Amino acid sequence: MATLVTAMGGVASAAPARFAAAAVHAGGAGATGTSITGALSWSTSLKTVTLSDVKTFIKAYECNSLLIGGYQGSTLVTQQYGWDLRCAGTTDARETFTPFSLTSGPPGGVQWVKILIKDETDVITGYAYCYQSQSSCHTGQY
Repeated sequence: MATLVTAMGGVASAAPARFAAAAVHAGGAGATGTSITGALSWSTSLKTVTLSDVKTFIKAYECNSLLIGGYQGSTLVTQQYGWDLRCAGTTDARETFTPFSLTSGPPGGVQWVKILIKDETDVITGYAYCYQSQSSCHTGQY
């Protein structure tokens, strides 16, 4: 508990506070196949980014995968968080996660967080690229 409180204290003002990524059918005009939302909190040293209020959604009969990691430039500097495959049954599935942190191994800390959520059924990937130096995340899908 003390680690979580320490990691969440003293956040740089430019950093985005929330993120959202979704894989949406019909090129973004249809139903959401899967999504993830949550809050981001950078430590003052930038060594740790804490993700909280994280919620995922999977539409009925759909499957998703998730990958979250912290980067310096193009180099992954934290452990990755996520899973290869989760599927919803006959009803939509929603899940809420306890807060977790991405902690940088090398000096310099985490410059940005990459969040990828993939609708495995329809092969659509939603993303949020959250740079500590900017006030909001870049989002889209491919």
